[in-house]
Amino acid sequence: MLSKNYVSAVAILISSIVGVGMFTLPFIASKTGLLTIIFYFIVLGFIQHWFHKVYALIVLSTKKQHRLPGYAEKYLGKKNKKILLILSMIAGYGALLAYTIIGGNFLFQLLNPYLGGSQFFYTSILLALRSLIILFGLTWVTRVEVILTGGLIGSMIVIAAVASGEGVISNLSLFNSNHVMLAYGPIFFAIAGTLAVNDMCLALKNEKDRIVSALRTGLIISIAIMIIFIIAVTSISGVDTSPDALGGLKTFVDPIFYTVLLIIGVVTVTTSFFAVAEAVQEMYVWDYKINKYLAWFLVAAVPYLFYLLGAHDITKVIALSGAITGGLLGGFYLYLGLRVKENPEITSPIKVFLSPLAVYGVSFLLLIGLGYQLWEIFS
Repeated sequence: MLSKNYVSAVAILISSIVGVGMFTLPFIASKTGLLTIIFYFIVLGFIQHWFHKVYALIVLSTKKQHRLPGYAEKYLGKKNKKILLILSMIAGYGALLAYTIIGGNFLFQLLNPYLGGSQFFYTSILLALRSLIILFGLTWVTRVEVILTGGLIGSMIVIAAVASGEGVISNLSLFNSNHVMLAYGPIFFAIAGTLAVNDMCLALKNEKDRIVSALRTGLIISIAIMIIFIIAVTSISGVDTSPDALGGLKTFVDPIFYTVLLIIGVVTVTTSFFAVAEAVQEMYVWDYKINKYLAWFLVAAVPYLFYLLGAHDITKVIALSGAITGGLLGGFYLYLGLRVKENPEITSPIKVFLSPLAVYGVSFLLLIGLGYQLWEIFS
């Protein structure tokens, strides 16, 4: 029987994974082909699940909770803590910037026909509202995680049902060899969710033997939701699929349904924004002892600064952030996990396969993937 805490833990991971990354994947699929996307989901899904288990091992092998830089200092020294801070900031702020861009875009499409105003205005308003909510605390977020996740899954079912009537199978591109590497970074970004592992371990503190199961279940459900979403959107909009997925549907679906989709989009990327914002804020407070108000300011201001400087291309932001997170940060997860496994502070109830050969071999392959993704973005 599934306990309330188990369901909550699974919902935490799903809500962390299913966010802005999902909305970029139909556009990527229209360029690379559905078979390419599924291949990446399988391969990178196995790797990401490994990362999740390694991070859970790190959390459960340590007496005091930290975020990644704190664990790095404890097991690898202060020099590596600085490196992990930089990589964690790239990953965290890359995600927050992506949520800022696409959330503002959805809100613009939703309200502009009625109220007017520019996309910059709606992006600024949404980020300001999110920042105020973060300032007053996010302890309530996990309480509504199950409800929001259930609503999201339900909405994906509705989209699939609409696609079954409006979609055309010939609109689905199966494979395009010219853009094979384009999907690497976006899918790594879309299925990341590692920042949620801390909260999952807390949710299952009395059921630690079920953490690996919750990690696996949450990732599988998340991938299934995203594949359904990709097929539904691309079967309807085909070559007109937009970088944010929803914009390309406007001329193909009923206006009321399109409005509902935009509302779902705003809610989805906002809850994901909160999950990442909380993790970044805790990193500053837990691991660097920064005042919580300064930490809040850094979380709120930095993504907006990058947006003001012209970082508006959602596809490039996600591809670059995902490739860096998977290629560099992923390698550090494995190396840190190897050190923790050799000398844990306390015995972890979960076991994870880790060996020097596997860690260095996979890290090398991830770096190659990063190189190819950078070439794809900037060539």
